[in-house]
Amino acid sequence: MPHLPPFDPDVVHLLAVAQRRAAAAFLTGMVDGTVPLADPSLIETLEPLFRTYAGDAEIEALMEKAAHAYSDTAVDAANWYFARLICDAARDGTLGELREELRTDDDDDQ
Repeated sequence: MPHLPPFDPDVVHLLAVAQRRAAAAFLTGMVDGTVPLADPSLIETLEPLFRTYAGDAEIEALMEKAAHAYSDTAVDAANWYFARLICDAARDGTLGELREELRTDDDDDQ
């Protein structure tokens, strides 16, 4: 096995700074909408950030804002989904059936 020189501490530090900046930019993108929040691989990207930057107040604050943005997006998607269901049922004349189906689903959840 070839002998590897020790890592230069300055390079290691610069790499850590660059990775932190990239994490902050990614989280900021979640907040400002430039990162697609419906991307299924989003969680895979976020998980290492939670571990890596635990205790970093600035990154944790961005994570909290990003979590709110993600939550808001999920709620908006659900609202659009139900609006579409209601519009389709109104068009098809099946609002009563939809109401009963939703009530049945709600009863099943309890």
